[in-house]
Amino acid sequence: MNNILTQRNKKIFKTILIIIFIIYIAYLCTNIAVNTEFNTAPDEFMKYDICKYICNHLKLPHGGDKEIMNEMWGISYAFTPILSYIFSGLFMKVATFFTQNEFSLVVAARLISVICITIYAFVCVKISERLFKGVYKWLFIAFVTLLPQLIYLGSYINNDSLAIMSTAIIVYSWIRGLEKDWDCKSCIILGVGIGICALSYYNAYGYILTSIIIYVTSCIIKKIDIKTFLKKGIVITLISLAIAGWWFVRSYIIYDGDFLGLNTSKQYSQMYAIEQLKPTNRATPANENIPLIYMLKNMQWIKISIQSMIGIFGYMNIIMDRKIYILYLLTMGVGIIGISFKWIVASVKKINNKNKEIITKKDIKNKEKILFNIIMVINIIIPIILSLYYSYFSDFQPQGRYIMPIIIPLMYFIVNGLKYIFDKIFKNEKIKNILIIFITIIWSIMPLYISLTYIINNL
Repeated sequence: MNNILTQRNKKIFKTILIIIFIIYIAYLCTNIAVNTEFNTAPDEFMKYDICKYICNHLKLPHGGDKEIMNEMWGISYAFTPILSYIFSGLFMKVATFFTQNEFSLVVAARLISVICITIYAFVCVKISERLFKGVYKWLFIAFVTLLPQLIYLGSYINNDSLAIMSTAIIVYSWIRGLEKDWDCKSCIILGVGIGICALSYYNAYGYILTSIIIYVTSCIIKKIDIKTFLKKGIVITLISLAIAGWWFVRSYIIYDGDFLGLNTSKQYSQMYAIEQLKPTNRATPANENIPLIYMLKNMQWIKISIQSMIGIFGYMNIIMDRKIYILYLLTMGVGIIGISFKWIVASVKKINNKNKEIITKKDIKNKEKILFNIIMVINIIIPIILSLYYSYFSDFQPQGRYIMPIIIPLMYFIVNGLKYIFDKIFKNEKIKNILIIFITIIWSIMPLYISLTYIINNL
């Protein structure tokens, strides 16, 4: 009886901790949203124009509508998916029944980003419960949800927060699908995740591609019969199409076959942008014949991308103290070294045939874990390549928000790497747990300090 009560108390305590954590995430994002001026974040005014249009007209705009088109760039963000702006516009409409204050309407529009990052945090809790045990669950939760730049994305009008939320839903569906042999619930969650992802930001589209790969490959590994494979695949596809298909059909119709809207956006920019910002005249590394390696090193693409993934705020003009970046990079660097050593050691053992289990064990779970790890690596590579391509060929903008879809797989490997190092160095479980809890607390407190010191006080 006492054991049952103890287990129940532990569950209650854990639930309370999770609720407090979710409230904390929502507070961090909301605090910035209500205490920073309008248009102190990247292109917020252009995104707000779309929200305002939807609020005023209760319909979706054409990407080239003069009411939302930027005079300098000759385009608007409405050529590409605007799901988060649709909800922002509707939130603004509801807010107009209570106030006509312009900044209050801005905050109403920003609340969608707050909600997206809060939902993202909740899903990451569910992911952690399936990937890690003990204190490592909380370490992963802190790492994957409390990066300063991520909290900042949850405070202003953007599509990035929706994209990040969709990646969490997709990753959770993968883990559940592999565990449950793609039961109905797993298929529904994956379909929802893909649908939302398709209506978010193109830099997260790698998760759609890898969802197909992991589903097909895992079904082969599990030896799921073709009829079941097709039936479940159709469920995932139909749900995805029901959520996102309408947008691409609409784009195909109004943009003369350009269902992605990218070519039309480029054409409008070429026609209506000011001369120096037309795609053919833009001072991109590609147009100026600058070598890629020069862009990466001399133009500091790598340095700025890494720094801004951790946190550079405003219009990339609010930079934190160098010591803060070192603290984050040191922690993440140790994790990356740890996972690298873990893989190297495993590979050497396999080559030398010292570990028979690694060579001979062909069970499904082992294969699925390898598949999952490969998929996670791919989802680190794709956003980086897309951001690299955009900076080189379209517009030199090494912004961390463009590579933020890597955060779940990156932190998954970093926490595994830290676990590997801690297990090797510390044999005493109490000392190890105290160290992990300490790192978790520091990582959790830092965004509050940073938001007050660098964001709210400067924006």
